[in-house]
Amino acid sequence: MKNIHIIHFVESNNRHEWLENLMSLLDAEGFTQTLIPVEPQGAISTFLADNYKNIYVNRNRMRRLNVFTGVREVIRSRRRDSINVVFALGHPAAVITGIASCLVRTNFVFSHMQQPHYFEYMKPKWKGVVHTLLYRFYLSRASLIHSLSQEVTQSLIKHGVNQERILSVYIGVDFSKIHRQLLDKSVDLVLPQGYPKILMVGRLAPEKNYEMAFRSFAIFLKNNPQALMLIAGRGPLRLQLDSLATQLNIAGSVHFLGYIENVPALMSKVDVLLHLATTESYGQIYIEAVLSGLPIVCSPTGVAIDFVEDKNIDIQISNNNSEKGIADNLEHGLASIKNSSVDRAARFSFQYKHDEKYVHAQIANGFVKISKALDRS
Repeated sequence: MKNIHIIHFVESNNRHEWLENLMSLLDAEGFTQTLIPVEPQGAISTFLADNYKNIYVNRNRMRRLNVFTGVREVIRSRRRDSINVVFALGHPAAVITGIASCLVRTNFVFSHMQQPHYFEYMKPKWKGVVHTLLYRFYLSRASLIHSLSQEVTQSLIKHGVNQERILSVYIGVDFSKIHRQLLDKSVDLVLPQGYPKILMVGRLAPEKNYEMAFRSFAIFLKNNPQALMLIAGRGPLRLQLDSLATQLNIAGSVHFLGYIENVPALMSKVDVLLHLATTESYGQIYIEAVLSGLPIVCSPTGVAIDFVEDKNIDIQISNNNSEKGIADNLEHGLASIKNSSVDRAARFSFQYKHDEKYVHAQIANGFVKISKALDRS
């Protein structure tokens, strides 16, 4: 079989540890690789160029590649003596790769890190419609689509994607990093007194459904006057949520913590995670909660759907979209959820399929599988 050449096409120009670790594994396995950032001048390009001499880094002088220059760079990065696979991360990279695949033979693998229903929340509405059409276009062009959760897989099937073109592998998180965070004694988080402490984590944005959470918490607070809602995150809805908390008369029980670097350490100090996002491609917050031993009350999104049958996880999924229904779910969840007797080492062991190292090995196998099929054709 010919050599497999992976062209990584990534949107961000910042350090991307998940991708860097994947590229390190592929380098050790003997794959040749090229990195094309949509924004060429950045930290990820410098890091890879300095640390991996076998990886070619496209250092285009443009501030940002447009459709024309992006397509040109994808075509230029192909190697004649290899089976070329373009691995696109991010919506712009996938659009450009989809167009490139119409011009030359390009084996296009798309990692679905985009939330399945994200474009529905775009303003103005026509913008979301345009991006949805672009999304459907590159789904039709992809040879393989990396699905991060059951929610993504179900969405892809609704879009008419054949199951054979879906690589169902979790995104993978750095288990060693989470383990270090849980053991970090230097973290000094002083939290207000109250019980239960309900934690929400995530960007303060519409798709995270904070408004529903606030209204549900206001009902829950009537029977649990000492309860606290702690919110770790920043975003454009901060002032709106401040105003809503005052309007609902819950401002004294809601605490905005801002950005928290060590989320697992915070999780070890609270009583339950509440996550009512309307869509998730994966939901790293869920796996962090599981590995931290924190009970979860959530909407049916991302890997929460995958967790339902796992007997080692304290999770209650709320399918009720009413504020009273969610408050009741939270009440019942706190009453029924017991502290897990499973020790930390076992939790990490049970969830090995979410370990970044396992995931990267599965993605590498996916590249080999698609390349073998192409080599035979």
